[in-house]
Amino acid sequence: MKGISKRDMQVHLAKYTASLRASIKIRKQLIQSGKEEQTEEGMEQMKSWEDQVETFKVGQFYKQADLVEKPLVPDSDCSRVDIIILKYNVPKIESTCFNLFVNNTDWPHKITWYDSRNQTANFSKLWNHLTHQSTCEYVLISDSDVYVCKNWLSKMMESFTPGFCCYETTTLKELEERPSVFEGKKAVIQAEKVGLVVPVTRYGGAHTMQGLIEYKPSSPPFLTSEQVSGFFFLFKKEMWRDIGGFDERFYLHGQDSEWMDRVVASDWQIVVRPDVFVDHEVSASINQSVRDNDIDLPIDLQWTKLVYSRIRQEKSEKIYEPIKYE
Repeated sequence: MKGISKRDMQVHLAKYTASLRASIKIRKQLIQSGKEEQTEEGMEQMKSWEDQVETFKVGQFYKQADLVEKPLVPDSDCSRVDIIILKYNVPKIESTCFNLFVNNTDWPHKITWYDSRNQTANFSKLWNHLTHQSTCEYVLISDSDVYVCKNWLSKMMESFTPGFCCYETTTLKELEERPSVFEGKKAVIQAEKVGLVVPVTRYGGAHTMQGLIEYKPSSPPFLTSEQVSGFFFLFKKEMWRDIGGFDERFYLHGQDSEWMDRVVASDWQIVVRPDVFVDHEVSASINQSVRDNDIDLPIDLQWTKLVYSRIRQEKSEKIYEPIKYE
């Protein structure tokens, strides 16, 4: 398989830069003529466009062209990770997010940067489709409002190494009652079947285990038997096929939590990495979609509760059937 040529990359970036310059020019003309109001949000968007134009003009992408033109190593030969990100019209945050992924990722990877605007498919369907279509056996699903640290992926991928050593299982209750569990009081064991790896953050979402753990580059990883946040998670595609895909009855919320329930109930192990910090703006895309009147958040949250309740009932009656992929 051959990568995109240097010439094709230059042509693509030139066209993209030209479209950005045209958008900036039109926006300024509309503001000057009084046909468009000069808002803080609009100015931030223009600044983001101008920053991108400057980045591409410098040509920092071109200096990688010789590497890009070389044949790509097959995904399975290098354990390449498919980084799946659903974006939604928050250019300033998403631009920073993307640039940090590009600059701070130190492991073979590809980025599936998917525009979820005007999509009829919900997050569950998109995640399942993109994971199923991926040629990689390792997949990372991320929100578009996260900021990764340097060398984050090599540390997380280390967790899948056969014979990988980490602290024994720690629970959220233990963290709250005894924060010193990471001061050598936990036994070090070999993880036998790691299927899911997550970082720590200052805020994890609905389930804040990672938000209670202080980021320490020297802290060893540990196993957990409880739910972790779904804002940023790396998993083996083998596990996804085993326990089933994300339940497609959910729309924007709940699919990650329910899927984590099945991970916890399985014999796959979850590793938390206190030495990997990923900052999280929290709900930037969702808030933007609410402002754009694309979703009714209260209704979506109510729907999430109803679906979750139905699934729990199906599981208790042993009639729940997750979506399976070959």
